[in-house]
Order: sequence, then C-alpha cells, then structure tokens
Amino acid sequence: SFTVAWQFEGGNGFSAPNALVDPRTGEFVAIVACERDVGVVAFDARGKRLWEYRLEPPAMAAPAVADIDGDGR
Repeated sequence: SFTVAWQFEGGNGFSAPNALVDPRTGEFVAIVACERDVGVVAFDARGKRLWEYRLEPPAMAAPAVADIDGDGR
C-alpha cells in the first residue's frame, strides 16, 4: 500500500519518468521526466518543479541520467 504525496497535471502528459536516488545516502533526489509539451523536467519530493530543458514538442523520450564525470553529483 502507498500514499500519493502529490500530483502534477502536465499539459499533454508525460512519458517515461525516472526517480533519482543519491547513491551515497539512498535518499530520494528528484523525478525527471519528459513532459510532452515542454521537454525534460525535474520535480523534487514535494512536487515542486526544479528545472526544465525545453525541447521541440512532442517530447516523448525516456530521459537518461548519469554521473558523467564520476564525482558523485
């Protein structure tokens, strides 16, 4: 059983969200997803939009997230 903590209504929906966890602490960091009418967006644990990267609509890919330089951030 689980409880919905928050919801966000995207203009034309979302595709393929990823939940990000800090590998050092195991704590939740963000949810990153493609919002079809916007591009790549990130939300914190409370549902606040942290940032967005605009793409030509429709954005329908699964965002990939990685620590490219290996610094743990």
